[in-house]
Amino acid sequence: MKEILKHYSPKCEQEKEALKRIDLLENNFNNLLYRENDYAHYTSSAFIINKDRTKVLFINHKLYDAWGWVGGHMDGEDDFRAVALKEAQEETGLKNLEFLSEEVASVDILPVVGHLKNNKWVSPHVHLSLSFVLIADENEKLVENEEETNGVQWFEIIELDKVVKEEHMLPIYNKLKEFSEDQK
Repeated sequence: MKEILKHYSPKCEQEKEALKRIDLLENNFNNLLYRENDYAHYTSSAFIINKDRTKVLFINHKLYDAWGWVGGHMDGEDDFRAVALKEAQEETGLKNLEFLSEEVASVDILPVVGHLKNNKWVSPHVHLSLSFVLIADENEKLVENEEETNGVQWFEIIELDKVVKEEHMLPIYNKLKEFSEDQK
């Protein structure tokens, strides 16, 4: 299992099961850091909150037509924090981001349905998602990444259930919200 997960304490039954499956995959595949593994591969995501922890910054993903966190593929990189930070900056335009904690905030296995990307078929697979919570100044200028998104916007964190259309993501976002509250 990746070093970053060796001392991770699962926060719920879902994470215990996710870690078992990730361990099994690690023992059977040596290329989980690459999206070329079309069965499963690692991703790193960031749940961006404001300094008061009252707002969350989401992007509107073109692929899913839904508001959600930022993140991306590892593409061979093994520094999950660096990838989460890079993706957060690329997808929001923010430059001044801080980690709320160096800890992984959430471990999830997320299904990805088959889809076309750049006129190429991407088969159904799963993302082995490690997430972090980042803090940003909500007054810093946002810049939309027009290639991947249809917007970037701050939302009241207490209104997650009104903003999130992908029901399977809501428990993860709530888990990240709780993590951020526990770090006070």
